Amino acid sequence: MRRFFEKILLYLAFFLVRLVPFKKGYLLGDFFFNILWPLLKNERHRALKRMKKVLDEDLDCEEVLKKSFKNLTYTMVEVFYMNLYGTNFFNLVTIEKKGFENLKFVKKGGLLIAAHYGNWEMVGGLFARHIKPQRLIAIGRAQNNSVLNDLALKMRASLGMINLTRHWRDLAKISKEMKNGSIVGLVSDQHSAKGVVVDFMGRKAKAFSGPFRLSSKFGCFSVVSIVRRLSWGNFEWVIEKPLKLGEFQETEGVQKYSNSIVQIIKKDPTQWLWLHNRWKVG
Repeated sequence: MRRFFEKILLYLAFFLVRLVPFKKGYLLGDFFFNILWPLLKNERHRALKRMKKVLDEDLDCEEVLKKSFKNLTYTMVEVFYMNLYGTNFFNLVTIEKKGFENLKFVKKGGLLIAAHYGNWEMVGGLFARHIKPQRLIAIGRAQNNSVLNDLALKMRASLGMINLTRHWRDLAKISKEMKNGSIVGLVSDQHSAKGVVVDFMGRKAKAFSGPFRLSSKFGCFSVVSIVRRLSWGNFEWVIEKPLKLGEFQETEGVQKYSNSIVQIIKKDPTQWLWLHNRWKVG
């Protein structure tokens, strides 16, 4: 029943973004927030318990979570607009650049490490837009919701990204792309059952080691990058200082980019996806 309801909402979003101009798109984000927020009582309760263990005591965790979910519904709506407009979407928004000079370290090949923060789907699109003639390879896994999965794949392709997966069948393709100077992008802030145990906001968590292994294998730089929401239609694109992960042992290397992600979250925790259980160790 829940998946059926989710599909109905997705098809409704498909319809509404064709009626509502982008500058008023925040109204759609508010609309979906008001529908979904009351339905996630159990998920919210579990998220709040996790948040209270890692956030400063002076922060109102419930308010942080509420803003985080509002950011999620805004991002969802923006994904539909990106699917609708393709690369023309970037003509509808304003983007401030911070650390843009760090792009040069991976422009001829390297690793892009992203997080579920701000509008994470814009990160790959912006890299793909600024690294031509090189290519951006978006590495992901299939989502449970087939409609949402197909939408994400189509949207990324429309923004100039090449979709590949973490499946072993794509490993040879990924290696070939990196040898040819492509940038490989991975979202690396969620739990990985086969990952490396790191400290994440003061608690143990398992992190994806893919960025470390690829960076070590090809001797390239990695950069952590996010797109921070400033207001509806206004963003800050941040590219952190480059990391040469191959210079470290695996655990230390994975901890390096995990630390970068943590510092971004601490700067504004309302833009991170707190509904995901990041801590499944112990």
